[in-house]
Amino acid sequence: TVNGNTHHETDQEVIGDTSIYFDGTGDRLNLPTSDDWAMGTGDFTIECWFRQDASPSGKQAIFDTRISSRDETTGFSFGIHNNGSFYIYNNGDIPVTTSSIISADTWYHVAVVRTSGTFFLYLDGVQKQYSTPTERDFTNTQAKIGVRPDNSGELFEGYLDELRVSKGIARYKGGTNS
Repeated sequence: TVNGNTHHETDQEVIGDTSIYFDGTGDRLNLPTSDDWAMGTGDFTIECWFRQDASPSGKQAIFDTRISSRDETTGFSFGIHNNGSFYIYNNGDIPVTTSSIISADTWYHVAVVRTSGTFFLYLDGVQKQYSTPTERDFTNTQAKIGVRPDNSGELFEGYLDELRVSKGIARYKGGTNS
């Protein structure tokens, strides 16, 4: 379900003729409830191309499976910190964060991968960080793109293209992937 002014835009794209634009003022996509979003304790990959018009002024969620609270333990959020680094959040940051590594007006490919309980973050095919937190069992069946669970914060501002969620598959392994 499209909310706010989320729309296809033809002035920016990586693959195909359009990308999805979020203006950061209430835009989001609510995905249908599905067991596909309940990653359990298994492997998964979430990846996309993104471009921001300006440096983020606060956290910006790309993909979020938390239902009602930012501190619940059965879902998680993946997004961008206000300092240009990335986060995975599940009742506190899972330490897959990086120093400021992104700039405005540039397309990047980002992937977060969990394989055998270890989280990896890749930017443009290069592993930037990894973490092995205590086991996390993600059981939520709801998901949103571009916002945190209460629909009022961590609003994504910019373009997303080719967002792909792969449950049960760790698509990238090792230090460098193309």
